[in-house]
Amino acid sequence: MGPYAISMYPGLSLCYLPSTTFSSSILTHLYINVETFDDCLYLLDGRLRKLTTLCVNIYSIDEYSEIVHNMDKLFNLKCFSLKSFCRFKQYDKIVSLIRRMSNLEKLTLYLPIKGRNRVIDGTYVRHDILDYMPQLHSFTFYICTYLKTIHLFYKSSSEDIQQTLTNIGQEHVTSIVNYIQGGI
Repeated sequence: MGPYAISMYPGLSLCYLPSTTFSSSILTHLYINVETFDDCLYLLDGRLRKLTTLCVNIYSIDEYSEIVHNMDKLFNLKCFSLKSFCRFKQYDKIVSLIRRMSNLEKLTLYLPIKGRNRVIDGTYVRHDILDYMPQLHSFTFYICTYLKTIHLFYKSSSEDIQQTLTNIGQEHVTSIVNYIQGGI
């Protein structure tokens, strides 16, 4: 089964399972669908210490979760993909998780974000993520920020975002900026 076939399967909910339910001392690659972002964090709490590649599809993000997770560095992780299929407000939690992965070589993000007062542009991507990834050589992302345009003082252009990322060594950059009036 290839990594793209995983999207056909429903998400697993791990947060209510005992900590002894899953663990492995030999698993190196995992492609998985989970219900919530907390389920993703459970996978990275130390039970899968040999994991080098983790590709996670998340179907919902609990915006009010108060669960405290292990925040140790994830030195073995070389490849990480996180895709969310719903809009969420947890951008800062995602950034916190990614910063634990300082040895990443490949990162893929698909994140529809709501509830912010600014577009996540190239400057945010650089300061929040790329500055913490010295080994990163492949970064593929779709970060869509849903916000009310009435609150924008400055509207980023596609060229602004491309220039920021090109200036920091991301040679192959394509970006699209759409400002759409209407409900979010």
